[in-house]
Amino acid sequence: RRPGGRLVYARSELVPELDAEGSVAGCFVLSVNITDLKNTQAALVHAQKMEAAGQLTGGLAHDFNNLLTVVIGNLVTLQERYPNEPDMAEYLLPALKASRRGASLIKRLLTFSRKQPLSLRSVNMANMVNETLLLLKRTLPAHVTVAATPVEQPVFAMTDAQQLENALLNLALNARDAMPNGGELRIESSGEQLNAEDAADIEAAPGEYVQITVSDNGIGMDV
Repeated sequence: RRPGGRLVYARSELVPELDAEGSVAGCFVLSVNITDLKNTQAALVHAQKMEAAGQLTGGLAHDFNNLLTVVIGNLVTLQERYPNEPDMAEYLLPALKASRRGASLIKRLLTFSRKQPLSLRSVNMANMVNETLLLLKRTLPAHVTVAATPVEQPVFAMTDAQQLENALLNLALNARDAMPNGGELRIESSGEQLNAEDAADIEAAPGEYVQITVSDNGIGMDV
């Protein structure tokens, strides 16, 4: 371990030094830094695990997709047979919405397993944040309040709407776990102009971007 705390690996070989009589008088130590090799091997193992996980995910996703197709089909049939039944609609609409969200999740799992490219399109960030807020208010416990800073003008970005929504939901659920005694979750979005220096810090190209901030006043996490 280096003085700064970085762990390095070395492979050492002992080369004997012989005297005039052929006896071993000592040895030379030849050490080669193999840290990069170790890191490459670890990355390869991780990639193999991810590939296996992708194959498993793809198989399970197909099975769940078949099950959800049956569920959605029956719910739609019920909706068509009883179009004027408000009591029925009260239960059917949430069930249909949840089933379709499940089907959307399956699609994302299949995208992961097949390594498909993201489905990019122009998305209104204000609408995206508002829809996410509506979903969170129904999902998060009552002791967690949800707020957002209003966007004065429409802000659009090229993104995969489903993947972005999933990322926001994951951040919100992590924030919920950090506020066991209650607190506030805030989602903010704004347009940002990145110059060359700022863009280099995040390995992006200079230009116009949308920044989404998810914050909470919870207890945080141990370092």
